This record gives sequence, structure tokens and C-alpha cells, in this order.
Amino acid sequence: MSKATKQALKQIHQYEQQIKQSLNQDLNPIADLVEKLSNHREEEVPVIHALIYTLHRIFSSLIRQGRIHGTPSTSASSSSTGDNPEAVKLVKDWLKTQYSQFIECLLALLRRTSEEEGAQIELDSLTILLNLVRCESEVIGALKYSPNSHSHADLKYPAAGFQSSTFLKLVKALLIPSDHGQVPIAVRAEFILRYLNYCDDIRFRFLKDARFLCQSLNPDYCQAGRKMKPTKAVSANDNSEGQIKGLARNLLIYLEALTAMPTQVEELNQFWTGKPHELPSPSTKRKSLGTVAESQTRKKFKTASDGSTGIFDDPPTESESSEPEEEEERVSKKSCHPLLSLRAHQKAFSDCWISFLSLQNLSETDIKRVLKILHHQVILHMPDPKILMDFLVDCLDYGGSISVLSLNALFTLMTKHNLHLPVNIIASFIKKIARLSLFAPPGAIITVVPFCYNLIKTHPTAMAMLHRAPQSDSGALKALENSDPFKLEEPDPLKTDAIFSSAWEFVGLRSHYLSSISTLFKVFQESFDKPNYDLEDFLDHTYSSLIETELSRVVKKPPALSLFALAYKDPLLPSTSSTPKNSKSRVVVDDIVSQMWNI
Repeated sequence: MSKATKQALKQIHQYEQQIKQSLNQDLNPIADLVEKLSNHREEEVPVIHALIYTLHRIFSSLIRQGRIHGTPSTSASSSSTGDNPEAVKLVKDWLKTQYSQFIECLLALLRRTSEEEGAQIELDSLTILLNLVRCESEVIGALKYSPNSHSHADLKYPAAGFQSSTFLKLVKALLIPSDHGQVPIAVRAEFILRYLNYCDDIRFRFLKDARFLCQSLNPDYCQAGRKMKPTKAVSANDNSEGQIKGLARNLLIYLEALTAMPTQVEELNQFWTGKPHELPSPSTKRKSLGTVAESQTRKKFKTASDGSTGIFDDPPTESESSEPEEEEERVSKKSCHPLLSLRAHQKAFSDCWISFLSLQNLSETDIKRVLKILHHQVILHMPDPKILMDFLVDCLDYGGSISVLSLNALFTLMTKHNLHLPVNIIASFIKKIARLSLFAPPGAIITVVPFCYNLIKTHPTAMAMLHRAPQSDSGALKALENSDPFKLEEPDPLKTDAIFSSAWEFVGLRSHYLSSISTLFKVFQESFDKPNYDLEDFLDHTYSSLIETELSRVVKKPPALSLFALAYKDPLLPSTSSTPKNSKSRVVVDDIVSQMWNI
């Protein structure tokens, strides 16, 4: 180590001690340290290490004090500048400028090529950047969920954490090449192994920011039928085309290495910035212990294992209906943080892939790499894989090895998502089965519910048949068969117009004489969030099995034996004799059960 290097390290240490001992009254050494770091190409490796870690400690302390992302009226600011709000604001703006310059220096160090020392400085820069992102997120979370803040609507929180430009700048440096070069392979592997495939929040925000970069660099990206207006930074020149090609090449590397996508909600348990706050629903707070016990009793009653169908049970009253429970479930879903929602993670994953495939000038090599992993690594985590149909059809028409590779994904969509069946055929099939179920025996009707439920869930377009109201003025079910556009006698399922009809047969079967069937058909008026039914559990029902179930079931509430038990008192001795003429007449009803047991 040379004498100049030792002197530089000593000066850096003195600057740090000066800032700590001056109680934040003299912050000018920060500018000297940032300026020295900006000329990192002229400095030696030990000096660069000392600079980045010293500035990391200084800015982390300032962020926790609220000097950068906090409110202007912090205690530290007031003590250093008095109670002058303008001076506090000037100091805060100056610190923000120095912090932004420090972030830019760290991003430049990510692309630094050091042959002798390897990629240690680049790895340290990546670690410091992510530590600063976490520090920002902790401060903003403490401000946002402070117990003193009663109304969040009146507060204006600065954009920090994953919503700030810090992480977006990092993603941009990782994906888009610049004039200073690209990120080394060691940094890319470190980010994928330790952060992208491990932390759920980093993966979620990376996919969001990658989608944003794809849309901003792609002038022909269509959103809602309209083309995005290209920004000022995007121009149709060689530099822009080079950025798009570099973005496509680098993003594909990260998407190929993304192998830890969650498949269950329980897997969302690793967060770099801490677990998000869950917003409690108001209905949950108002729910008493008695209501909880009643709801648990009702759930146990519905899932009884004695094979009961509830013929002799009293129908639930309005107070015992399950509508409040369903409303509470909907409220809890709305109040769930996106980082805790599996659907949100899958949507971010799908949007990122669609934005990537929408980039121009994808090379044949990139398309082949995409098709190799599409059927087993991408389609599995997409909420609606059918949006890949246009891309796969274009690949199929391209010819050559690309057409052969696209067959894997097409076969997966056909076998698992029924891509080969038009929705008109599915609607005709559902409508025909629903019409036949009106005249079918109970054992056959039971199999209609799970079969049609699975079809509608697989083809959400057919769900319009469940929500379409009748066209008649009165809206009565008796007029539906006459005004139904469904052509029952049409042999071609594509010409039956079943997709324009409504499944009024399912509504009528809710009033079936057998309570088990009427209850089963009520599943169509609930949200389709249940897993697919297994048809094997519904194929062994016949008249004999239904009768055996009713005879062997345990009646929870015995039915009344006399229809007049509530209107009349039982006579002591059954009789049909009339009273004298002068006395008041009194009707006496013969009770057959009392006569049989009168020994």
C-alpha cells in the first residue's frame, strides 16, 4: 500500500469522525467524499472500498434520522439549523442531491471492470444498494404505520423503498447496457441467487420494473388498443436499438434463471424489506365471539359426515345466512397486500413475460430459448396462459425448428387449458346438459354440477351464461324457454347460439324437491374460487344410494307429526261428537296418531 493510499484512507476516516462528532452540524465533508468517489477511476481499490462503506454508514444514519425521506421538522434538522423551516428545507434538498450522486456512483461501480481484484467492488456496490433500499423501506414503513397517524389520507409520504427510484435505477443498470459496459457475470449471478430467487418482494418489484422498462423502450407496445407515446429518451436510432437488444438479451437471462416462483400462498414468507402490514377488515373487528362460534357451528353442520342432505332441517333464516361471511371474505381479500397475494405475483410474472415477448427484433436464438422453457417454467405460473396463443401461432407459422419447439407449449395449452375447443362448443355442451338435467333422475343430476362447474371455470367466457338476465319484461323463469335463443334441435354445436343464452335451468334446479340437489346447484351463484371437482366422487349416486342415505342419516331436528299442533291443543280423548246447541261450538280434530297409541 502506497503512502498516498494511506493518506487518503486516513483523511476518509477523519471526515467520518468529523461528521459524527459535530452532531450533524457540519455536513460539508459529505460533498468531499461524494466528489472523491465520483472520480473512482483515478483511485485505488482500498480507497474505493473505504469511500463506499463510509458513505453507506453516513447516509444510512441520515435516512434513519429522517433527514432525507422524513418530514422537514425532525429534531436533528431543527438542532442544526434552528427552527427556520426554509433552512431545514434547504439542508434536506442538499442531502437529497448528495444521496442521488452517491447512488449514481454505486451504479457506475456495478459496471466497473477490475481485472486484478475480480468483481469484489461490484459485489459490494450491489450489497450497499440493496441495504439502502431496505433502510429506506423501514423508515417509510415506520412513518406510514405510525400509531400517531390517525388519517393516512392527510399524510403525504415520500416515494421510498421499492416505490422509489433507487431500486428502479438498479434494475435499469442490471438490464440495459450503457456506454460504460455491462454488469459482470458475477454480479448477475449474485443477484439471482441471493435476492431474485430468494426474496419474494425483490422478485415482485423486479418483474414490475422490468415490465416498465420494456414498455418505455418499445414504442410499438400497445396498451388497451392504443400505442404508447414514446418518451423523449427513446429515439429511433442505433443507440435505442442497441438498448432494446441488450434489454431483451439480459432480461431473458434473468427470466430463465427465475425458478423459485411461488405456487401457494404459504410460500410467500421471505421479504427483504420485512413482511408487509396486513390491513384488518372492519367487519372482522366488529365480529364478536358469539358470531364466530355460530359460523363455526354452521360450517360443521354443512360438512357433516353422516351423509345428511338436510331434507328435514329448517332452512336458514336471514340472520343465519352466509352472506356476511362471504362479504367478510371479500373485504379481507381486498385488504390483502399485493406482496401477500399469490394472484398478484402471478400477474406480475405474466405481464413481464408479455412485455418481453412484445419487444421488437427478438433474435431466433432468443425465441428458441423462450420456447424451450415455456411449457414447463412459464405457463405453470400464468393466471391466463391463453394470452400466449398469438405468439405460439406466429412461431408455428415461422417454420423450421422454431415451429417444432412451439408444439410443446401448444400441446400443454390444449391438454390442460382446452385451447383447441371454441367457447361456442363449450357453451352448447353446457346448455344441452342443463336442458337434459331438467328431466333427469337425481342420480344423474348430481354429476351435472361438478362437470359444468369445471367447464365454466376452465372457460371463463362461458360465465356470461350464469349472469345474463332474462329478456322478458317480467323477468320470470317461465318465459325463458320461449325467448331462449338457444337452438335445441340444431345438430351443429357452433350454430346453436348457446353463448348468447343463459343457464336458467340451473336457477330452476335450485328449487329441486331433493334438498341435496338444490343445495348443490347454489354453487353457481358463488364466486368461482374453489378447486376443480373430482367427478369420481359424484358418479356412484343412484336412487337406492339416496334412499339409504336418507334412512341412515341422523335427523338433527325431528319433523312435527301434526300439522295442527301449533293451532290447537291435543284433546284428551279423540272424539267427533258435537256440543249442545246453547253452548259455543268448538272444533275438535281427529288425531290418528293418538288413536293408534290409545291402548
